[in-house]
Amino acid sequence: MSSLYQGLQESQANLLHRFQKIIQANKLSHAYLFAGGKETFDMALYLTQSIYCEKRIDGLPCGHCRSCKLVAAQAFPDLHVVSPANRVIRTDQIKSLLEQASQSGLESTHQVFIFQDADMMHVNGANALLKSMEEPTGQQHFFFLTKASEKILPTIQSRSQYVYFPDLGQVLVAEFESQGLLKTQAQFLNTLLQGNVRMLDTVGQGWMLEMEVQLAAWLQLFLKGNVKAFPALAALVAQADDRDKQSLFLDILEIQLGQKVEVGKRWILLKDLMEARTTWQANVPLLMSLERFLLKNL
Repeated sequence: MSSLYQGLQESQANLLHRFQKIIQANKLSHAYLFAGGKETFDMALYLTQSIYCEKRIDGLPCGHCRSCKLVAAQAFPDLHVVSPANRVIRTDQIKSLLEQASQSGLESTHQVFIFQDADMMHVNGANALLKSMEEPTGQQHFFFLTKASEKILPTIQSRSQYVYFPDLGQVLVAEFESQGLLKTQAQFLNTLLQGNVRMLDTVGQGWMLEMEVQLAAWLQLFLKGNVKAFPALAALVAQADDRDKQSLFLDILEIQLGQKVEVGKRWILLKDLMEARTTWQANVPLLMSLERFLLKNL
């Protein structure tokens, strides 16, 4: 599976499956307005892969052929990504695109145009797009991405299919709370996972919540300079018996330091913890990686 697919599967699974059915039915619209979460760009690229893919699997983009790789790298000749310059998408940018749209594609009969922060499009430029949108050839595809859909011109809105991307963080917090977790616990898990819901299956939320409690207690020993912090940490590290848990262990400790240590000392500790993480990433055992952190700061 491609990294685009995997990321969308983890963060926007419902929308991904919805669009896969649209792709397989060959009913992709010529214009979409994507609003909301940060995955809008990845979805636009994935749908672009579905247009250009050379080796579709069950009608879906393979993610690995030459065209799919070029799309993921935003380097496919018939893909045009437009971003604001000095907080505006200028009219001359739009006119240049229209000239390209009037010509056949370089590698395909299709051309794709992705407008990032489309709400920053100059009104004259947006109006210049309308003819192409009103008279679609079926070979031009427009994706308008925004976090402020209300600022998009009504004429663009009316000619595009609107799709809302829910913020995964809000969804996760609500889901955790529906399972009976306290709001503070739900927010902690959301902060810890950063959208990587795979960890819920491989590690489990019970381990994460228990480790948060135990590390909070350990941190009190550590901040008081209690020498018992060393053997206590060794006992905690022993519970992180694989790389996923060890990575989360360091993440939880980082969160704890960021939230519970006064500013003056916080940055010193976080810097030293980063050094310990780097050592661990170089395959030094976790406890050994944390020893220098302890010796410097206990």
